[in-house]
Amino acid sequence: MSKSINKEWIPDDEFLSRIKNAIIKLKKHREIFIQTEEKSLIIRSFQKPWKHLESSNL
Repeated sequence: MSKSINKEWIPDDEFLSRIKNAIIKLKKHREIFIQTEEKSLIIRSFQKPWKHLESSNL
């Protein structure tokens, strides 16, 4: 590695496209995570009334 180090580093297109792809993947994972969190919250809110009915003597 005897290349002279540039004071200003300019990223090449491959590097930029890798970063863009990584950001897109992170956004997709974040959306999936948010959706699953919302679903689990909805499921929990639906489970609570059933637990209440089970505990009460009918």
